[in-house]
Amino acid sequence: MGYLIIVFSVQSMFSMIFTWLAIKVSYVRLDLREILIIVVISTLSALVPYIGLPLSFVLFIFLVMRFSGCSGFDAAGVAIITKLFVFAGFMLTMRAVTDSW
Repeated sequence: MGYLIIVFSVQSMFSMIFTWLAIKVSYVRLDLREILIIVVISTLSALVPYIGLPLSFVLFIFLVMRFSGCSGFDAAGVAIITKLFVFAGFMLTMRAVTDSW
């Protein structure tokens, strides 16, 4: 259980940062509260075994479209940028943690 809390915390932190950066370079406009809701729901859904990653991706796109009123193409662009950078940041963090032990 402790491992899932750490994964949720790190993934949420990276998702918040990279979502904010992704909307700064796109036409999507979201408030910080909306970003927080999107990230928490998306990250919680990513913890579901087997279907978590695709479910997280679809929910992320749906919620960005719902809150910002943007097109699916713009929402998918934000989702792809965010998820790729979160994955890379998470892998680099885990590598740094495991190498130091």
